[in-house]
Amino acid sequence: PGMRKKFEEHMSGEIAEGKVVLIDGSAENTNLPDGVKPKLFIGGDMAHWLTPEAANELKNKLNPGGKLAFITRYPDGQHPLVWKLHELLLQHSTVYAEPGANILASRPGAELDLKQAKHLVADAEETATPFIDNRSKEELFAYLRSRSSTRTYCKPKRNEGEPYAAYDARVLSSKEKVLREVIDPLFEFARKEGYAQQIDGEEKVPLA
Repeated sequence: PGMRKKFEEHMSGEIAEGKVVLIDGSAENTNLPDGVKPKLFIGGDMAHWLTPEAANELKNKLNPGGKLAFITRYPDGQHPLVWKLHELLLQHSTVYAEPGANILASRPGAELDLKQAKHLVADAEETATPFIDNRSKEELFAYLRSRSSTRTYCKPKRNEGEPYAAYDARVLSSKEKVLREVIDPLFEFARKEGYAQQIDGEEKVPLA
C-alpha cells in the first residue's frame, strides 16, 4: 500500500490525464480487462517468489512475443570491491560467516533470482546489466544494516528490559565498530586501487 501511494503521488498528473491506469491485482490474478495483452510485464526483485500460478497468468496475458522483465539487485560477485567487502565481513561478522548466510560474493548475482523464473517460464532469457551504486560511508552502513546477514552486526537486538539509553549506546558502539573494522578499511582499499571518487563533495565507492 505504501509503494502504491508513493506511485500515485509521483504520477498524479499522468493518472489524471488518463495516461496511466492503475488496476488492483496480483501476479496470480492480474485483473487485466479481456482483450488487453501487454507487450511487457515488469517485476522488481520478485522472481524468486514466482509461483506456477503467477507464471501461467503472466504468460497467458502477455501479447505473443511479449517479455517478462525482472530486476535483481545482488552485488556483482566478480567486482574487486565486493570481494574486499566480502572478505572483511567474513573476518569480523560471525552471522555473515555462518553456513547458508545470504553473503555478498557467493554466486554470480545474475543467476540468483532467475533460477525460479527459468524453471517456470521455459523461454526466460537472462540479461545481466551491471548497476553501479556509488555509496558514501553512511550509505554503505545503511545498506549493510538492511541485509539479513549483516543486520545484527550493524545494529544489535535490544535485550529484554534493557534501558533505552544503554541500548542506544550499544547501537552507537556497534556502528563505530563496523566503520572501524569494515567500512574504513574498504574505503582505504578503494583509494589505493583508484575506485574512490568525490561526488557532490562526498567520498564514495562504486559497488556493482
